[in-house]
Amino acid sequence: MNKKVITKRMLVDGFKFGYQLKNGRIKTFKMSITTYDSGTEIISVRDMGSLIESMNVSKMGPTCLHLYSFDMMGNRTVAKMRYEDMVRVI
Repeated sequence: MNKKVITKRMLVDGFKFGYQLKNGRIKTFKMSITTYDSGTEIISVRDMGSLIESMNVSKMGPTCLHLYSFDMMGNRTVAKMRYEDMVRVI
């Protein structure tokens, strides 16, 4: 999928997509958008196979999603998801 299709479709709450891992397995994720009273929107990606694993989207770059999260000690973890490795999940 190219960035234009992914970007347009992903910015909807509840959009599900698969991500192809290096071993060929596809993991399913769900996009969610939270709007706070202040008007701030937080976009996050959650692993559908886990109740806890979720990362926030810091930016949607030209080739990938840039993700981040913080653990209980306040350490920041970053990751990238390439658009070309994303597949549509029905």
